[in-house]
Amino acid sequence: MSRAAEISDRAAELRRSFDMSFTAPARRDVPAAEDMLVIHVAEVPYAIRLACVLGLHADCAITPLPTPVPELLGIAALRGAIVPVYSLGGLLGHAVLRTPRWFVTTRAGRDGLLALAFECFVRQARIAAEQICPAPAPGLPCVRAAVRVDDRLVPLLDIPALVADIERRVRAGTPQTRSSGT
Repeated sequence: MSRAAEISDRAAELRRSFDMSFTAPARRDVPAAEDMLVIHVAEVPYAIRLACVLGLHADCAITPLPTPVPELLGIAALRGAIVPVYSLGGLLGHAVLRTPRWFVTTRAGRDGLLALAFECFVRQARIAAEQICPAPAPGLPCVRAAVRVDDRLVPLLDIPALVADIERRVRAGTPQTRSSGT
């Protein structure tokens, strides 16, 4: 067989293999995983599901507002939208840091956004499903699970629960600080 015939046969075999790959069932042996952000709030590590995050921002200016809610730091202009910025530390029972470096934006209400501010973005991590477990001890209502990151159990923040708590407090007009025991 000539070299040209060998190359032609090999190309035909590759085409058949490629075409057949679209008819094969999806692989089930790939473990499910979730992408998460690992952050620090008051030097305590937390994880956030990336699916709950619309954006990660650094060094944005905050315009303070008069408010009875101590966790509301003010508003910020993020990608053309005016967004309320809440201290994630304050919402979790830590001290309210007035000049945080990082924000994540998330959905609030039907069409709204809000930002949660914190001190330190550590990294993005892909966490295997078996590394997510129920929270080891009752604590904050917004922490219902924990994830194993670098051989350490880290609380997984329930961002929708945090947003619901903020919205409930805003509707009721009653400030309420959390106690995390830290």
